[in-house]
Amino acid sequence: MRAHHEGSVEPVTYLASAARRAAQRAILAPSIFNTQPWQFVISDQMLDIYADFKRQLRVLDPQARQLHISCGCAILNARIALEAMGYTATREWLPDSRHPAHLARIRIEPEPPAQPTLAALDELIALRASNYRGFIDGEVPAYVVRELAAAAETEHAVLIPLVAPALRRMTAAICEQAAELQNNDPAYRAETRYWTTTELDRSDGILESAASRFWRGSGNDTRPQGYRCNPHTQWAQPTRSTAEQCLLVLGTVSDEPLCWLHAGEALERVLLVATGHQIAAEIQSPVIEMPHIRPQLRKALGLSIHPHVILRVGRGTSAPPSRRRRPGQMIHDRR
Repeated sequence: MRAHHEGSVEPVTYLASAARRAAQRAILAPSIFNTQPWQFVISDQMLDIYADFKRQLRVLDPQARQLHISCGCAILNARIALEAMGYTATREWLPDSRHPAHLARIRIEPEPPAQPTLAALDELIALRASNYRGFIDGEVPAYVVRELAAAAETEHAVLIPLVAPALRRMTAAICEQAAELQNNDPAYRAETRYWTTTELDRSDGILESAASRFWRGSGNDTRPQGYRCNPHTQWAQPTRSTAEQCLLVLGTVSDEPLCWLHAGEALERVLLVATGHQIAAEIQSPVIEMPHIRPQLRKALGLSIHPHVILRVGRGTSAPPSRRRRPGQMIHDRR
């Protein structure tokens, strides 16, 4: 909660400080391949969020769907931070039709929200980390899955658990098929190699040593069960034994940039709620971006929604947080 200092400093100063902290929490959000494709602008009582299309994955994410979802995750973190400080955050989506990079504007009101629902998630933002390691056998409790589905619904999205073994096997098989097609594409392999790094001082991308499923043929194959290594990308892909894991499909009723942002907010809320239950999650989204795989997945699973993310969740080993670029590279004060 924010401190109250009557008459000593102009209220706008507090609001700008709140916007800065919100942006600092926002940049801890997950993003596809840890590209961090966002920019934040502070101006008195507002925080504006922009897409950084220079960081779009042109091969893997040609429509910028995953970029929008990543930015939606960041927007939710900003809302959480503001509510935790005792402010009301009112967001406006796509405020300038002439500038598609301008994704959202958050107005900060100096009174507490009428129905605070997000503040409790603030302490989980720094604890959340994508899991690239093996999961422990065993189902996720049904009540947790229900909570995750409710969290997604709150943010205008739908989270569908794949309970039937046949649906899980079908999904895993489609993922494997998509992985084969992707790994046969030299452009995809090059993009994957660029964003999978061994550089210890690099502030974006996925560090190989952070994930036991990255295997370089050293003889110490520590890949989790259910994964195999592709010799071209050195990136392990899911096999059909992934069907033994708890799989969730996140989607929205429409398929447009606004819905992608909703999906991002829903995804981050789901991940934070899972973190609170000590449930690990791995985001499997690249297969969704293949134009003929997405409708195939919808048809195979009988979905009425448009799928944007497949989540594999379960009890897992701890994973280090992804590295972040300097705040000054992403947060700008325009006052």
